[in-house]
Parts: sequence; C-alpha cells; structure tokens
Amino acid sequence: MIRLLENSHEYNNDLRAMLMAFYPGEDISEKEDADARFTLVCDYDDTGATLHILEDGAVTGTERASGDYKDRQNFRNAIKLAIYHLLSAKTGRVLPWGDLTGMRPTKIAMKALQEGETPDDIRRMYREVYEVSEAKTELALDVAQHEIRLLTGLAADDYCLYIGIPFCPSRCLYCSFTS
Repeated sequence: MIRLLENSHEYNNDLRAMLMAFYPGEDISEKEDADARFTLVCDYDDTGATLHILEDGAVTGTERASGDYKDRQNFRNAIKLAIYHLLSAKTGRVLPWGDLTGMRPTKIAMKALQEGETPDDIRRMYREVYEVSEAKTELALDVAQHEIRLLTGLAADDYCLYIGIPFCPSRCLYCSFTS
C-alpha cells in the first residue's frame, strides 16, 4: 500500500495514475498504515507544489513543480513531471511513455500537426516536455501522421468511429481505460 497525502485534491487522479504506472496493482490510500511501502506528500502553495517521499518518517526524495496549481491546463504536466522524476529516481525505472497517462498519446501530435508544427518540433516536445522515449515518440508521430492522411477530406460530421478494447491483456502506461 502507498499512502498519498495532499492539501488539495486538484491533481489526485494524475498523482494516482503515475503511482499506478510505477507500482501496478498497489493500493493507494490516505489512511495511516504501518505497512505502507511509503508515503507521498503533495503540498500545494501559491507558487506550485512540493512532493516528498517519506519512508520510516524520513524524507527520501523531494521534487518541486513550479507554477500556479489553480491553472489546471498549464500546471498539470508540471505536477506529473515532478512525480515522474521522483518515482523514477526512487525505482530506477524510466517509463517509455514518460509522464503521459490517461490520454491517447497521439492526441498531442495530432493537435500540433494541425496547428502547423513540424515533425522535429513535435519530437522535441515529446522528449523535452513529456520525457517520452525516442521509440514511442516516433510511434506517436507516425500514427498521428497516418490518422491525418486518413481523415483529410472527410467532413467531421460525416463519421463517428470509436473502437474500445476494455479488457486488454496488459495495461499501457498512458491508458486510464482499464482503471
């Protein structure tokens, strides 16, 4: 069990998703538990958030996410990147999708391509902003480019297609559908 303590629950789902990516199947609770693997404390203030890992009453890791935590659109990735760095340092693991959780990773590339960004700009964004591996960056960009080619010329109201596979044999680190 991992204990999660926050002075605001604004980013609770994001923190939980990243904890689950590093510790799949682990229970996450706010309750005191002597057998907890560790406690993650997230303290929000006017300039961002400070995240601490506590083990046996001692701080064993700290990361800072700067920005206005009330500005969800701009602060969300900062908090996710902070917990990603904290958990990556703790576990020694680097996730291939970086801090992307709970969304289609190609959605970012699609939007950027539609806004006129170059593939090199998108690659840089995936690597620098989200810390996605080179292989997954190329995969996301390739899928987005194919999707744009398929959708070009179709009127948005002429089609509607959603394919969901709710019981995948494994859970992709970015996917929240199974949780």
